[in-house]
Amino acid sequence: MLTEAAGAPWRPERLIRAGLQVDDRLRYVVVEEVVDGISVLHVWPWPRADRKGRLSWATDEQGPVELTVLVEQLRDQLYRGQLRRQPRCGDTFAGVLRDRAQDAEARLVADLRPLFPDGLWDVSADAHAAAKLAYQGALADVEPPPAGEHAQRLPDRGRAPRLVLAAPRRDHRGGASR
Repeated sequence: MLTEAAGAPWRPERLIRAGLQVDDRLRYVVVEEVVDGISVLHVWPWPRADRKGRLSWATDEQGPVELTVLVEQLRDQLYRGQLRRQPRCGDTFAGVLRDRAQDAEARLVADLRPLFPDGLWDVSADAHAAAKLAYQGALADVEPPPAGEHAQRLPDRGRAPRLVLAAPRRDHRGGASR
């Protein structure tokens, strides 16, 4: 969500444990796509967190910096050290992006090290937890308005119906159908 970001800079647990400084130079790096051996990274300004822990990003008319990297190269340069698995969409990192990174947008990036000279830190678990928090917060009941003469009451629409999950259908050979 791009908004007028309010609150304090988001401080993921991973960065706190590493003793890293969260400041305006830090960038939020997401593996956006992985297709046919090519990965696309989106690099955003660092998000801010409100009092409830929800993340927001300052409005940026230019959008993210988009870097295209071979999956094999991304895995060799980044995933062999910290993660030891294949890159996948949604993986999230923190790092300081070099000023001239915009020049790398128009071409396949051969080496990530000059763009992130201080390295990248995996904050995927923290980012996934923040996303779950935002999702669950969106599902939560709306807090009742404050009591008073001008309080507006919403009509009671009852509870949502309970959904019953059915077992997967079986095909004629006894296996689950797709």
